[in-house]
Amino acid sequence: MSIWKPPTNFEEWERALVAHFLMVGPNGDASEIRSLEVTATTLANAFEAPAGHERDVENAFRRMLLSDHLLWEALRIGSHRGSTPAAPNFFCYLALTLFIDSLLDGEYVSGAFRSKLANWLQVDYSFAELHGVALMWELLTHWLEKRASEGAPFRRLVLPDPGTWTHIGYSRRLSFPNRKDIRVVERFVNENTSALAHPRVLIREFDRELVDESLSFGLISAFEDFKQSYLQNRRALADDRFWRLLQRVHVSNEDHPFNAWVELVFNENSEFEFLACRDNADEKHVYASLGSALRHIDAAVSANLGAGLRREVIFFRQTGIGRWQAEADLRACVGKVHVAFADRLKATVKEYFGGLVPSGGWLVSASSISKRKVEQGLLNVRLFQPTTETIYRPTLHGGVRVASAWLGRSRYLPSIDADSEDLIVRSDQEDVQLSALSVSDSGELICDRGTDGSYVIEPMLKEHERRSPWRLRFRLVANALPHVALNGSRRQLEPLVDWDSVQRAPMVLRDTGPLQWEQGESRCDDLLEAVYASGAKGWEEADLVRIVQRAAEEFEQRPWPMLRALHDAGVIEPRLRNGWRGRVWTPAPPKIVTASHEEGELLLVEGALCKNLVDELQLCVESEGGQCFRRLGASVWAPVVYGAFGVSARSIGARLGWQVEDAPAAPGKQPLALRKTNRHAELYQVGSTWDWHQKRFVATQATQSTVNLTRRTHQQGLDHDIYRVVQRGRTDHYLSRTSAIIAAYAAGGLTLFRFEGDRLVRDAEDGGLPDLLAATLRRRRLRAAGPIDESYVYPCTEEDAAWLSSLMPGCIKGISKVIVESAGYIISVARRSSGRLRPQWRSGHLKL
Repeated sequence: MSIWKPPTNFEEWERALVAHFLMVGPNGDASEIRSLEVTATTLANAFEAPAGHERDVENAFRRMLLSDHLLWEALRIGSHRGSTPAAPNFFCYLALTLFIDSLLDGEYVSGAFRSKLANWLQVDYSFAELHGVALMWELLTHWLEKRASEGAPFRRLVLPDPGTWTHIGYSRRLSFPNRKDIRVVERFVNENTSALAHPRVLIREFDRELVDESLSFGLISAFEDFKQSYLQNRRALADDRFWRLLQRVHVSNEDHPFNAWVELVFNENSEFEFLACRDNADEKHVYASLGSALRHIDAAVSANLGAGLRREVIFFRQTGIGRWQAEADLRACVGKVHVAFADRLKATVKEYFGGLVPSGGWLVSASSISKRKVEQGLLNVRLFQPTTETIYRPTLHGGVRVASAWLGRSRYLPSIDADSEDLIVRSDQEDVQLSALSVSDSGELICDRGTDGSYVIEPMLKEHERRSPWRLRFRLVANALPHVALNGSRRQLEPLVDWDSVQRAPMVLRDTGPLQWEQGESRCDDLLEAVYASGAKGWEEADLVRIVQRAAEEFEQRPWPMLRALHDAGVIEPRLRNGWRGRVWTPAPPKIVTASHEEGELLLVEGALCKNLVDELQLCVESEGGQCFRRLGASVWAPVVYGAFGVSARSIGARLGWQVEDAPAAPGKQPLALRKTNRHAELYQVGSTWDWHQKRFVATQATQSTVNLTRRTHQQGLDHDIYRVVQRGRTDHYLSRTSAIIAAYAAGGLTLFRFEGDRLVRDAEDGGLPDLLAATLRRRRLRAAGPIDESYVYPCTEEDAAWLSSLMPGCIKGISKVIVESAGYIISVARRSSGRLRPQWRSGHLKL
């Protein structure tokens, strides 16, 4: 274990203190600096020193200052060091004055500051002249203003009235809180234990402290700022300095409770699922019922949902299309909500809240209900109790992160939780014109095109307001950054595979058409950029579906065809959750697949890509004298296929760090080699049944057929859905939805696809080509599949259709070429199909 060592020179101290005290914080807080707390603890925090090293940091700070021969002149007449864009190069001296004030414990008698300064530095010096301190504060104000105006991530400084202390007045009044302030607030919190839950009561009670106590300028000023903002109906005050002090004292007095995060989503079968975690951690777990989600994260003792569980009523406010976040307070919701009740309240609430779905000891409304109707129903059953008003932090959320910035594509901009509908968004650089951003009534950032740049968002000042109560700084970037590695824990999960028969052999391509950079429209560029940017660790399916839904209005209600297009294009890969039903998804790492072509060796680029990776590919290929090509897909929503020729695949792969495959996986000749599962559907119930008339799974009674296809779900949600195909007494089970649908159609002798000209069209509302067949077809055509209106289409020639028909006998119609196979071949195929196919004599030929 490495031993922590404090910094030794002025430059290291200056750089760390400027970053910690003067720069925009990690949560984007760009509000004006009105006070600073410099203590041994905050100095240690600036260097991320381990706990218990505060005294070491304090001693190191003293040694550095004493070794600096410019200290005495700086305090007397100002700094002799020149400022740079990175640092003013005199903040260490100002931090010293703030530190000394923190040691005074609120003592304001004449000479106390100078005496404490000499004692702490352990020098015999009077410090009679400290005019340089005031000069440096004024210089710092101008330096921060200039840097912030230039777009650098610095906060502006507001200097207080120094009063009669012309030399050290700024330091004394900027220093907050001191030890006496903390003691006053500690006593107040102990005597008013419920005040933090009722800000209005808090204000009335603390007003009395202004009369009864001799409070510091800093504490009075901080309280008055908080009081004014609150009475002006500001609620995004979590970063207010007075509120932060209250919370700090409160947390030190008792264990800090965590926040529980629970979200209701709908899966592919329109069933409830619940994502849950503590404090909005990156790793969310999926639960089949609300009860199991609440139990596993101990939501009953959480700070935000505990009150709701005690009242046995929880609300879900809409945070996106098909996504609803749990709240304990109905007032945090707008529009329509889902409401959940404990099971024991069923008899009480069923008259006013019909259509309640059992969910692990809870009842969840099957459909969303208007907030007003929910409120009236709760009043009728005497369950509505207005809870405390919430102080919260203005937060950007819901976008796609790119390092510390957000993706600036127009469909993927973040939203803001704030306390005002009148928000101003502007560039944080003066005289720099960036794309105009605005904020909708629901808090969504709006821009008619992608944008790149740094912005500031703050509420419009109300009448008589002198300053903005909060300000957030954020950066938008137009493109995703390439990931260093795609090695999240989800990649260790078992892949969900459709096809079992695999062979590897060099690939030969014919009749591909011209290999050029096609300029036509592809609408999924923003989607692919968002998928890549968000996918370093993979996704829970609900998170990936949300990204797809935001790509266009047509996918808001039907995201699954576009999800299939990403899978068929080799961009994403499904995997089975461990111990829970359902899928997770991981991005496919970029790789190069080689093929023989009339142009020579062809390089096909597969996997998840972003624009920066495509640009790097072009640069590498062109530097070696090769040529890249870009091929559009079957629809404007089909991902583009990239490749190159005239260069060495090994050379390009080595320069980009991509794997090269000379013999890619392809399906063998065995028909219907669909991956089955040995799992048996014990403790399972029928979740839905394939309706042969509607050509999709339905939860209601389905039309009858000689082949029965059902989706069966584990009663406790502790295992994956199993798809059961029953025909003539034979039963097969599948984990893959695609495989099960193909097996059912083949068993029933029904067609799932039709061949039309140069494309293969899916005839049902669900299903598609098995994974390995879709990948091989994409490579043969150098074009990807995609949705067109209500259809799903694969680029295909008649030769391709005949090849697919040999692997999925009877599933494709519209092939005009008569394919006559030998009787021996047909009998061999029937035998290898394990009874799923039977030879029949039709029109003078033996057929399957």
